[in-house]
Amino acid sequence: MEGKKGYTLFEKWTGRAVPPRAPKPENSIGNLLKLHCGDYICARVLEEDDRPFTVTEVREYRRSIAQQDYRFTDYLLERGDQVRILRANPRARAGALPQDCDLLWLKIFYEMEFDQNVRNAVTQKVFEVDNNDDGTPDAFYDALSAGQEGFLADIRAARSGNPQISSRKLRYWDFYRKGDPKQGERAEEDIFFFVEIDEGDGYTTMLEGAKISGGDIEIYPAGETG
Repeated sequence: MEGKKGYTLFEKWTGRAVPPRAPKPENSIGNLLKLHCGDYICARVLEEDDRPFTVTEVREYRRSIAQQDYRFTDYLLERGDQVRILRANPRARAGALPQDCDLLWLKIFYEMEFDQNVRNAVTQKVFEVDNNDDGTPDAFYDALSAGQEGFLADIRAARSGNPQISSRKLRYWDFYRKGDPKQGERAEEDIFFFVEIDEGDGYTTMLEGAKISGGDIEIYPAGETG
């Protein structure tokens, strides 16, 4: 009959139509690496073994610069009680491969309720972090002159097990320092530090990490880890 579609093997074998696949919410937000919740990532970076992390959330950050949108993507990775964040920043003509983006491998340094002292400190050119056993702080320097107000970002997130996209706003400031060989870092590398303060409740998250290359990670779509 003209216009009738042919049967699929599923229909032929079961006598039932192929059930439609629910659209993945991650596909409706900025998702630079085209990863999905449930995918696996192994990292060959300092202090990480070869056990995979699971992608549990995809977050699109969007802020306006001179009336143009600037976007990057965070992938929340979990393995037991360990949490990492893979941050992908687009390059010119970026594709959907790790090699097409600048990547940061971040750890959550600290989380806390709103603290006015922290809010005041992030507006300075130097942000000191108590990170050493001898009590001497690490000094991180203002990277992009975020100033008093920081960078205001709209966040849209797809979370594992939740078909709805969540949204919120936060302000963030970014800092950097040179690597310290005494801490197992390369002297020539930049170590980045981000302070993010939620616009709604003031909850503050601090992230620390360094750049990695696309060759430092391996990605396995869900169901392909064996």
